[in-house]
Amino acid sequence: MARLAGRLLSFAATLVAISLVTFLLLRLTPGDPASLSAARGLRPGQVNAAAAQQFREELGLDRPLGVQWVGWLRRSATFDFGTSWRTGLPVIAEIGQRLPATVGLNATALLLACLAGVVSGVFFAAHRGRALDRIGAALTFVSLALPSFALGTAALLLFGGGRYFDLIPVQGLRSEGFEAMPLARRLADLAWHAAAPVVVLSCGSLTNFSRTVRAGMVEALQQDFVLAARARGLSERAVLFRHALSNSLLPLLSQLGLSLPMLVSGSAIIERLFGIPGLGQLLFEAVLSRDYAVIMGVVTVVAVATVGGMLLADLLSALLDPRLRSRQ
Repeated sequence: MARLAGRLLSFAATLVAISLVTFLLLRLTPGDPASLSAARGLRPGQVNAAAAQQFREELGLDRPLGVQWVGWLRRSATFDFGTSWRTGLPVIAEIGQRLPATVGLNATALLLACLAGVVSGVFFAAHRGRALDRIGAALTFVSLALPSFALGTAALLLFGGGRYFDLIPVQGLRSEGFEAMPLARRLADLAWHAAAPVVVLSCGSLTNFSRTVRAGMVEALQQDFVLAARARGLSERAVLFRHALSNSLLPLLSQLGLSLPMLVSGSAIIERLFGIPGLGQLLFEAVLSRDYAVIMGVVTVVAVATVGGMLLADLLSALLDPRLRSRQ
């Protein structure tokens, strides 16, 4: 219980720190919602100062920064993130509309990366030191060197109606007439649209998972219990999956928690590239318009998911590994 209480306090302190840093960075960025709103319809360089000041007072931007942040923090504790000045809608409603697309995209990418990472990690560990293992190591370094936006752009240029192929949808998650389709066809259409962004988004995590599982498998295969299993005449498949793999998956739990920030940051770029109406696209639009309420709301939701995932991974590791519990 003491460990859990300490982790929860750390969780809360981290969220408060993230909100403070984000709040200060937004205020230090040139331009604000009032200036952008007052400049609409005017020639470049012209701003209606009176209108800007009036709008700034309506948004509460004329108050001291400390008062603004404390007020936001108090409201956000009840999930009241304010109202978007662009749309006039509550921020929590806008997040609720965009959240399913982002959660579905990230959850599918994480599942794909985890499954493919475990399989490839076991395969490379079983062929340790051979040509296939060296090829896998080379592909790993190449994958780590390529950011998600580069892979996404390449996929769109090569397979998205470019000069070479027309295999994947370029924008969105649905085809025209989606609502009128039968259920099976709607699911197939959704999978077709989501396939490319999911694969692109999962590449970085897949590489990390594969390296983690391979390292754990190589270490486990040298342990006495594996040698004893082989001495009893068990097949190599049984040795790999029944004995070595089960003892090498604990590091993967921590890796799962650490992969969430990378997935979330990559998701914002991928959603923009593929025109997916998720939190990433919402955040991009909010940054362009200096919609402070939306930016703070999205960053808070992402921070809760990220820190919560890391906390869950840490607690699961301690629960499943007696050695970690004994150190507490």
